[in-house]
Amino acid sequence: MTIPILFAKFKNCYGSPEIAPSAPFRHPIWVPNTFLEQGSLQSNVKTVVENWLNRQDGFLPSRVKQISRLLDMSSKPPEEENLPFLMDYVPEFFQRKCEEELNETPERKQTALQELRSMLQKNQTTSGIDFLEDFLVQYLRRHKYKTKPAMKMVENSVDIYRNHNYLIQSIPDKYFLLRSSTKWWRVLPKRCPDGCTILLVQVGLWNPDEFPFELYKKMVAMIFLQILRDPMTQINGIKFIQDFKGTSFQHLKYATPQTMYLFYQCTINSIPGRYKAFHCLNESIFLKTAWTIVKPFLSQKMRSREMYENDRDRRDQMIEGRSK
Repeated sequence: MTIPILFAKFKNCYGSPEIAPSAPFRHPIWVPNTFLEQGSLQSNVKTVVENWLNRQDGFLPSRVKQISRLLDMSSKPPEEENLPFLMDYVPEFFQRKCEEELNETPERKQTALQELRSMLQKNQTTSGIDFLEDFLVQYLRRHKYKTKPAMKMVENSVDIYRNHNYLIQSIPDKYFLLRSSTKWWRVLPKRCPDGCTILLVQVGLWNPDEFPFELYKKMVAMIFLQILRDPMTQINGIKFIQDFKGTSFQHLKYATPQTMYLFYQCTINSIPGRYKAFHCLNESIFLKTAWTIVKPFLSQKMRSREMYENDRDRRDQMIEGRSK
């Protein structure tokens, strides 16, 4: 049993009819009733979730540990219980983390927003577009308030939305009401101790005959755009549990170089996500093929965050704080 949490409609942040969605962007974020959702998750997925939530899998970034030593005990993240995904505030500890790690202060935020808006208005791709503040803040946090790379990523986003406008158009409600193939991903209701959102991806649950690939691509865009509306996710990032059980040749045929490059352009160069870890379970030919295509495009930093079920050496290194 899952609870469909209906996020607010996607805001038209672009102010341009050319790239504005042609229909309201409205889809549910699926959050399980319990963070293990007994009977629903395979045992190996449960183990990864339990380890992450209990600080046993080495995914607490060394920088967060350093910050926690600098702060008083009252501002440390909760030790007894992990924070929920659904939150309407940013706790004091994570406000300080945002300042220490992402360089955000009220003064710097306003100065950077003014500078970024000025740069965007002078840019041929983005001039004339009225960007909302909360939209731009995502990009500034992603780049630790460096305005030049933030502007480049906003420009990339506008290019993607103009050239692939269908990605931000609505998916008919009937697919969420009648098709199990829409439930190949879910946001777990408990965060990691470091505040990261945990996204479980089970591509093997997707049936291309039931849920067409064009709608699958829309859903990928929707997942990232909706999750990143959350300030806690913007600050702390996302960790992925990618379970490839059930993937087969019917999925493999969609892992073309063109498709994988589009996903790379969207998720790495256009969407301001902070991706902290990728834990892969049940390796398959689909995973090996997709990874072979995408790997050359990724930075060494991103490659180092891909972990596999039997990758115990790197897991031990991260637990001991030797991985950066």
